[in-house]
Amino acid sequence: MGINKKRLWWKFFQILFAKIPVVLSVGITVILFLAGWAINFRGALLNAFIWIMSLITLGTIGHLFILSGDQMARQAMQDLKKEADDSRQERLDDLYDRLAKDRDPRTHRALKELRELAAAVKDSATEESTLDARSKFEMDYKVEQLFQKCVNRLEKSLKLLKNAQAISNQDVKEKLLSLRENLLEEVQKTIRYLGEILTRIQVLHQKETSDDSDMKNIMSDLEEGLAVAERVDLKMKELEQNKDVLE
Repeated sequence: MGINKKRLWWKFFQILFAKIPVVLSVGITVILFLAGWAINFRGALLNAFIWIMSLITLGTIGHLFILSGDQMARQAMQDLKKEADDSRQERLDDLYDRLAKDRDPRTHRALKELRELAAAVKDSATEESTLDARSKFEMDYKVEQLFQKCVNRLEKSLKLLKNAQAISNQDVKEKLLSLRENLLEEVQKTIRYLGEILTRIQVLHQKETSDDSDMKNIMSDLEEGLAVAERVDLKMKELEQNKDVLE
């Protein structure tokens, strides 16, 4: 999910006006301007102060934008990213708590393993010297996509379980639980798959010499793995629609 531009600008100006010199100079300029306006700008000395402070204020703001603009923009991006990360972790923690109550130890354990593996793969890819910035971004993106697919499957598993528990018809109940098992099986496959990707990256770290072709092969396999996951999701969606289990 992309960062909202309005929130980015708001965060940028928050950082900007946190700068004490800007706040002071702007405040003094405004006070002097109001004082001058009250007396129709008749005082020469006051008018001079207004011009001086206006120039100082503009110069201070200009200095911040020219010398610190990039730094403040980076800080604004980092702050918003941290907020998004914190919100994401809260949602995952909430899902973990709900999974822990479904009386199936596989589900919350699966989420725990997924979080650990996804983070480990991303960190290992960052450490891999043969990857450029774009490739690292693509690696993170693909791993995150696989991770989110599993999170969605775990969410659906809860819904299927809830629906199954609310239905007395044994035949329907078994069909719902069968769909749930299919979802959990796909989650386990992804866990094993991410474990293999992590192992392959770690093997590269141990090599004395390696080139980017090794990582390109891993990237290609990740792309294929994501395509497989897409096909599985499509198939599961068709099954859900045919059996009307998620209404």
